[in-house]
Amino acid sequence: PSLAPAGAHSGGQCARMLPVQWTPSGRADDTRSSPLKRKLPPPTDRRDGDLDAAAGGAAGAGRGLGRDAASSLEEKWQTRTLEYGSLAKRSEEQLKVRRSPIHRWGVFSTVPLVKGAMVTEYTGQMVRPALADARERNQRIFEICAERLNIGATIGLFPEGNHRAVKTLRPLRRGVVDMINSALKLNPEMKRLKLVPVGIDYEEMTGLRRRLSYRVGPAVRFDDLIDPSTGAIPPVDLLERLKAAMDKLTVNIQPESHYEALLPYVQAMRTTETDNWVAIRDEIRGFQSLGNDALAAIDKAHANASAAGVLAAARAEDLGHASEQLRRTPWWFWPLAPLAVLSGACAYPLSKFIGAQTDKRIQDPCFTSTFKVSAGMFLFPIYLFFLAWPLAWLATGEWGGWPVLAAYVFNLIGSRFAGWWYGHYLDWKGKRNAQTVYSNPDQAAAWSDYIASVKSHLNA
Repeated sequence: PSLAPAGAHSGGQCARMLPVQWTPSGRADDTRSSPLKRKLPPPTDRRDGDLDAAAGGAAGAGRGLGRDAASSLEEKWQTRTLEYGSLAKRSEEQLKVRRSPIHRWGVFSTVPLVKGAMVTEYTGQMVRPALADARERNQRIFEICAERLNIGATIGLFPEGNHRAVKTLRPLRRGVVDMINSALKLNPEMKRLKLVPVGIDYEEMTGLRRRLSYRVGPAVRFDDLIDPSTGAIPPVDLLERLKAAMDKLTVNIQPESHYEALLPYVQAMRTTETDNWVAIRDEIRGFQSLGNDALAAIDKAHANASAAGVLAAARAEDLGHASEQLRRTPWWFWPLAPLAVLSGACAYPLSKFIGAQTDKRIQDPCFTSTFKVSAGMFLFPIYLFFLAWPLAWLATGEWGGWPVLAAYVFNLIGSRFAGWWYGHYLDWKGKRNAQTVYSNPDQAAAWSDYIASVKSHLNA
């Protein structure tokens, strides 16, 4: 047997640090009741004082050693066993199993951890063929998708292969190419497939905002890329063509190393509302031609705006590039407020509950909207159905029939109407925050300097 620090790899397995001891009788005794009492045969052919437990020796205490040396070695092994026992006892006191907001249960430290301290974890056996298993599983998924495409189904996938809450186009993965190659292998006539690029643009991903844009481009050809000798498409060729098509439809802020400084300018452009996407897209592409000096100047202007508290006081979408771009509040906004409150009152408690659970359980903002939609699709119909019964009784004195159906439909349509009105309310609230920034001379000057810095370098 071998011993290694927790987390190290030994023979394809993540090993725990297990204390050992041996008895003078030389009998290898493994006490299962406690790992702290696991015993190994006495080491052989070791020099006095050698306590390396990399390998257990053969039976027979003191073989190759003198009696005094064997006795000394036994004493040192016993001492080491006591040290291990003390260490394990302290470890049990310092670690507790509790409820976790990330996973259902987790192991927590009861003592403060110093920054930079090494924390090891026993993660179980390391399965070396995991990568091969994943490839086999993915291939099977591609084959199933190919069968669905062969019967006329439509499949949507994200070619970037991962998720991240940034407005950039990441390198595309080859999964889409593997799927098409699987389809071509199943049926060569699948070269007539339509590969349609779709760009998704959102105003705010984590919050309830009503602006979301889909930009659909022309189908991407790939039949001319098929290798006649193999009947398959080289991944690089199709991925380059796909990336060029996606770049025409998505907000792609580059260089990514200066993303934080360039993002507020793009947000203030309100890309989800524009009627001239091509002009907006070409202006955003201009960032890629900026030199280091220009990017450094923009970074400095962004830092000054942040230091002045501009971005903490108002969203860039609400500020726009100038005070003349503040959103207008429609005249019917406040007259519809009582109706919105009444129609959304029943749905409000469940909405707040789902929002609170989202904040508690979801750490990655990319999954915030997914959790809300999934929970809402399941809970709202049940919640509104059970709520319709007491509402029907309060309104008509009846426990069933059309009053229940009417109450259910009212809450269903009312919640949609209240959500629509709430989007306008957020615009009104954002406008108020932006007016506060523009009324502050220091903040207004810092924001104007930032916008002017970006524009001047783009037009240089």
